[in-house]
Amino acid sequence: MSNPRSKTIHAALARFGRRVELGQIPDPRPVSPKKVARKHPTESQEQAQLCQWLRKHGVLFHSVPNHLSPSTRGLCGKCAAALRRNFQLHVANQKRTGLVSGCFDISIQSPVPSAPHKRVSVEMKTVDRKGQKDGGLSPTQVAWRDKLEAVGEIALVAHGAASAIAQLREIGFGEAEP
Repeated sequence: MSNPRSKTIHAALARFGRRVELGQIPDPRPVSPKKVARKHPTESQEQAQLCQWLRKHGVLFHSVPNHLSPSTRGLCGKCAAALRRNFQLHVANQKRTGLVSGCFDISIQSPVPSAPHKRVSVEMKTVDRKGQKDGGLSPTQVAWRDKLEAVGEIALVAHGAASAIAQLREIGFGEAEP
C-alpha cells in the first residue's frame, strides 16, 4: 500500500464508513429481503407442515414439482448464461413430459371419506395473500381449479397449513387420530 493514491482511497473509504456508522449517510448496502424478518411463514414452510399432517394421518398424497426457477446468484455471467440455457431445455423437456402450468401443489390420492368417488387437490398460498383477488391464484391456477371442479374433483385453496387442515377435516380427513 505504498502507492499514495491507494492511501488516499483507503482514507476516504474509512471516513465514509465512519459517517455511515454515525448515521450521517444511509448505508448504501440494501438489506437483503431474505434477511428481513417475515411476518408469515413461506408457502414452502406451510406446505411442509401440511405434508407432515397428511403423513401422520396416513393419507396417500404427492406434491407436484411445479416450482422451476434456478438461482443464478453468485455465478459469473458466463455460468449464469449457461444455466439459463440449460434451464430452458429442462423446462421444455418437463413440458413435453407432462408439466402443466397452474397445476395445484398437492394431489391427494386417498379417497375422500365423505365422498369416496372424489379426489382432492390443494393449492397452498401464504396467509398474507388471503385478501387478494381469487385468493392469490394466478389466472392459470384459476383455470386449473375450474377444470378440476368440472371433472368432479375437490379443489381447495388454502392460506396456510392451518387453513388446509381445517378444510380437509371438513370433508372427513384426519377424523381418527393415529
